[in-house]
Amino acid sequence: MTLRRFPIWFTLVLFFTIPALVLAQVDSCSAIIRAAIESARLECAAIVPGEICYGSAPVEIDPPNDDFSRPGRIENMNALTSLSTGELNSKAGEWGLAVSQIQFQVNPPAQAMTIVAFGDTTMENLSESRAPVLTVDVRVTFAAGANVRAEPTEDSELVAQVTAGQIIPATGVSDDNAWIRLFLPDGDTGWVSADLVDSLGDLDTLPVGTSPDTLPESMDGPWQIFELESGTNETLCDYQPESGVVIQAADNAGEITLVVNDVRIRFAGTVYLQAKPELGVTALEGNVQIESGSVSTIVVPGTQVRVRYDAQQGILTTPRDPEYYEYIRIRSLPLALLPRAIEDSLTFNLLDVVTPAAPAPLDGVNAESPCTIAAFNDEGRLRAGPGREYPIVGGLLNGESASPDARATALDGSLWWRIREGMWVRVDVVYAAGQCTASLPMLTELPPVPAQSE
Repeated sequence: MTLRRFPIWFTLVLFFTIPALVLAQVDSCSAIIRAAIESARLECAAIVPGEICYGSAPVEIDPPNDDFSRPGRIENMNALTSLSTGELNSKAGEWGLAVSQIQFQVNPPAQAMTIVAFGDTTMENLSESRAPVLTVDVRVTFAAGANVRAEPTEDSELVAQVTAGQIIPATGVSDDNAWIRLFLPDGDTGWVSADLVDSLGDLDTLPVGTSPDTLPESMDGPWQIFELESGTNETLCDYQPESGVVIQAADNAGEITLVVNDVRIRFAGTVYLQAKPELGVTALEGNVQIESGSVSTIVVPGTQVRVRYDAQQGILTTPRDPEYYEYIRIRSLPLALLPRAIEDSLTFNLLDVVTPAAPAPLDGVNAESPCTIAAFNDEGRLRAGPGREYPIVGGLLNGESASPDARATALDGSLWWRIREGMWVRVDVVYAAGQCTASLPMLTELPPVPAQSE
């Protein structure tokens, strides 16, 4: 066999073209993600509880609605039985994204949350309610507690006892306002004398009467129970978040309870959920607790806990040990679509970005090696953008190293290395070795500066 010799100019063209094509694919992927998030941010800013907004294609709902077909379209979320968003399609320039607000209970503080679904994700609503549950919290004030009876009379059957200080949702009042119907923690209902409790809301909003038809159909609000599936064989490019949902409790909602894939999740803050097929619960901020079977686990911000789940085989295991999440997986989430900014409070694990400290971190790095930077003191602050006006997101300790992927000049003229999107370090606080100039692109478009910076 005779080997065909290619001209040297052809070899050089390949040498310079292939990296350019790879970089173009990365930039294209990143551009699609950013365009989808920006589209949803602009189009879905005005949604209210009970609504879902079409953020970016493709999004499908059931029951289907032909009018819900392009960004900015609004639909009644409470009436839906399922929601699906589509995976990243580089050829079509699409990445499915939908934003919804859910309210479980009407009583103040309203049990409300925002759900952002993205990528190859499907949610199936298992809640019976199609409207928020109307309740008003009451607090037991009698020092000895109170008896809860089957009917609103003193001689009715005793069904439970509640203790002083206990807060319980009320679902109705008697005709004479002398008795209040409670929804008990075990799922039962009963009546307590109005003289033994204080209302934390307006009892006049509750239905009056003792007949069963005044009871809420379910104490679980719309979308408080759902099945979740997310992509399992995704081809991820840089800065593409893995498919799933980000859920944020409203500021005044207190602790919210969800049941997702038979796992009970209690949280006050923001969580990131995936199911592929294990259910992964990542705590982004606040207090998060999950219950699987009889086992309860605290999920600390900065970590993820996984639970194996298989609905067809009836498999639900105890939660696995907590794992630190990776920086880039969380940084690329569509957090800009949440009503409450949390980026400055995120806890990042840098193990996927930074190489642990070594006595001589640049040993073995020569002129032909990929660019490597290393910290020489504890002042290697990592910022969200190239400049002091961006918030600090971490730091390089003495001896730690990393591989930058781009450069940029800050507004003050200083030069910065980009380690990952949203993670920059100034060149004069680190050593650098390898191909750190010609091989790294110089970015001219700087990320937007947050309104409040450190």
